[in-house]
Amino acid sequence: MLNKAMEQTQKVIKANEDAYSYYIQKANSVGLSSDYQQRVRNGEINIQDITDENLKEKIDEYQKWYEKAQDCRDSVSYT
Repeated sequence: MLNKAMEQTQKVIKANEDAYSYYIQKANSVGLSSDYQQRVRNGEINIQDITDENLKEKIDEYQKWYEKAQDCRDSVSYT
């Protein structure tokens, strides 16, 4: 039973690691500058202050994928 539980846990960890890589790749493909990416990761952007609609969309898209990646990373950290 213990071996089966460990195998299942390893599968879940691998799935989350793969999902993390996928989501980070999607976030990086949005086309947001590295400066804005860093600001999003640090929580330094107030989207309400951005007037450029194209930039707002990129920030929203990047943030969506980045948050999904963090959720996967966090689930692996607690497994």
